[in-house]
Amino acid sequence: MRKAATQIRGLDSVLHGGIPEGFMTLLSRTWHRKDPDALELILRSLSVSPGILFTFEETKASLDRYASLFGWDMNQLEASQKLRVINAAIDPDSILSGDFDLRGLMAIVRQHAKTIGAQRIVIDAPDVLILLLNNRN
Repeated sequence: MRKAATQIRGLDSVLHGGIPEGFMTLLSRTWHRKDPDALELILRSLSVSPGILFTFEETKASLDRYASLFGWDMNQLEASQKLRVINAAIDPDSILSGDFDLRGLMAIVRQHAKTIGAQRIVIDAPDVLILLLNNRN
């Protein structure tokens, strides 16, 4: 199986060379660093190809702060078409009614991926997505 290096020191050795190419891979973390880790995973992969960060929890300001800790400028990466950030956070005060449908979100992701030629898409907080899918009133 072909693998793509994550460019994160130590992670590629744990994953025996990286993540499988052409497959969805779930990397799970239960402690407080999962958001910066998701951001680092996509930002380091930009040296290989453009990518998308699809987030349900983080604000643009917090992502910019995390990126600056690694020495990256999110605005510059987005302007150069190397990165797209899709913030799908749902306001906790919003009222959800009816079934949640992924088709609209996936169409948005596909269009962004096509536009910049993204090969990797990192979904930060897939647990939030799963909660939405399971929240059928």
